[in-house]
Amino acid sequence: MKKRDEKYILISFIFVIVSFALSTGIALRSMHKMSAENRQEISTLLAARIHDTISSEISQPIMVSIAMANSQFLIDFIKTQETGKRPDADVQTMQRYLSKMKEGLAYDSAFLVSEKTKRYYTPKGLNKIVDPVHDAHDVWYSAFLEKNKVYDLDVDTDEVDGHKWTVFVNTRILDQGKTLGVCGVGVQMTRIQALLSEYEKNYKVKINLVNGEGLVQVDTDEGRIENAYLKEISLPQPGSKEYHHQKVNQKQFFVIKYIENLDWYLVVQSTSEGEQETLQNALTWNILLFFVVALALLGTVWLVQRCTKKLEKLSYMDKLTGLSNRREYEDLMQRMETGGVTDTTVYLLADLNELKTTNDRVGHVAGDELIHGAAACMQKVLGKYGSLFRIGGDEFVAILQLSEAEFVRVGDELQKEVDAWHGVLNKHLSLSFGAAPRWEFPDKTLREMTEIAEQRMYAVKKQYYESTGHARRG
Repeated sequence: MKKRDEKYILISFIFVIVSFALSTGIALRSMHKMSAENRQEISTLLAARIHDTISSEISQPIMVSIAMANSQFLIDFIKTQETGKRPDADVQTMQRYLSKMKEGLAYDSAFLVSEKTKRYYTPKGLNKIVDPVHDAHDVWYSAFLEKNKVYDLDVDTDEVDGHKWTVFVNTRILDQGKTLGVCGVGVQMTRIQALLSEYEKNYKVKINLVNGEGLVQVDTDEGRIENAYLKEISLPQPGSKEYHHQKVNQKQFFVIKYIENLDWYLVVQSTSEGEQETLQNALTWNILLFFVVALALLGTVWLVQRCTKKLEKLSYMDKLTGLSNRREYEDLMQRMETGGVTDTTVYLLADLNELKTTNDRVGHVAGDELIHGAAACMQKVLGKYGSLFRIGGDEFVAILQLSEAEFVRVGDELQKEVDAWHGVLNKHLSLSFGAAPRWEFPDKTLREMTEIAEQRMYAVKKQYYESTGHARRG
């Protein structure tokens, strides 16, 4: 994860903590002013507690979604890796990433929609191709893109998990102002419903979360979700910081609070006196809740950073050998072409001899043993002098920093290590090498040095097959 992304996550974390602290401070201030027999103040305190609890419950998935959207791993995946030429590999890569998000952070769903391919990725793989025009269930995607928002909450049934009611956090993935796609996580409604149900039972109230039109988004009664409107109340303007009270009769009134980071309204309908709590209990709960949220958010940011860094590392690694892969090789070549070549730079190309013959005669397990053996020999001798890559089935590259004397000595050590190798299925290992030292070609570019090394390697390989009398097949 780059420093820019870490800075953005830190700013977002501080924003959530400060917002929570301010909200808690408002609640504590109101507690000092309330009377034990003042029903309206008690109900306001209850609404404040519910507001803080719900905000903390949703703030975590919002933070995670923002962190995902600013992950360089996702940006690079959509921009460069997701070419469409290897759809199975793309799906596997994203399936692993989203599984880490879902399972590692205990959410009910995680997803990515690529604007380029319209693929909808989930922890179960490629779910579908999003088509808002012909599939009504995909209208959410186009509707969100039309909004000028970084993130938004959407209540919908989860197609991937039994059509269960879920609160999705949709977050826009941006790169230099361009939308690359939408990602986020989802929290099943049952988790929030259980939270509200406990408050409703203990305090004899009815609790709803509604959007700006009064349409119910969260309710303990699933039949009312996205189906019922609270027509009897007037919602305050978005952005309002106050708790608004609307009295219906002597026994019933509403406490309404705008939740900024959700862009929803909390509506607490009081139908009875409820159970009055002491100021000390309320104060204790608010303080404990503040520290729980702070610790939870810190843990969330740490887990996201850890998962992202691990996945970024894996995306640059060859699974069979543990060496860096072609993607890392191309990145390094590009960096070195702009000033990374020194007088001691050596470009070394190695190619396994008779790999295809081994695969055909003995099997691919034996071939894999040769590949692994070649990587182990090169890593043991050359690892401390530079970077090693597996760039093809039987091709390896080493970009080293060696003096002329070291180059001769290290070359002899490498040949001895290769000659001494033996495996379980193979008795010997043979590699053809071609090197282009910078001191030998001071006027050549790095790309030209690769061509020289390749020519030398093929000359050595030709000599090998002529001397052994074997037909060249790999």
